[in-house]
Amino acid sequence: MQNRHTQKTTPEHGFPASHSSTWPSDETLRASAEGPARSRKWASVPLMAAASLFAAVTLSVGADGASSAPKQKALPKNHSLWVAVGRCEQPGRGYKGVYWSHRGDGGDGGYQGGLGFWHRSWDAFKPKGYPANAGDATWRQQMVVAQRLYDAVGWGWGCDPR
Repeated sequence: MQNRHTQKTTPEHGFPASHSSTWPSDETLRASAEGPARSRKWASVPLMAAASLFAAVTLSVGADGASSAPKQKALPKNHSLWVAVGRCEQPGRGYKGVYWSHRGDGGDGGYQGGLGFWHRSWDAFKPKGYPANAGDATWRQQMVVAQRLYDAVGWGWGCDPR
């Protein structure tokens, strides 16, 4: 048995000679490019590609027929309420018309994020690992903290769309 590094290769495409019979010859390629004449070998190439695509799609579907694509996260509790509060507190061009990235550095008394958190409230109710400034948190994170604050102390926003 020959070592794979010492196998002879065919001059037209550089594959090992033992595999040259599975690939279309240069004449077949020229004939298929020049006109309707096609070789059986050349015609089977699209079928092999289709079979590969079918296998890839099949692998992405689980045994129960459900797609293995990542599922979307559920919306935070009281999502529509927090969106309405955000539109009142910090209207803007962000998600659902709220400016979620407000850092509270301006002349607004230090209120942060799209829901207008006072920095001490944000610090007290944010879970471990959340950003130090509410304006750096995602809209989901801000809604989670707002719900925690609301559950603990009740309503505290100047904007009351309830």
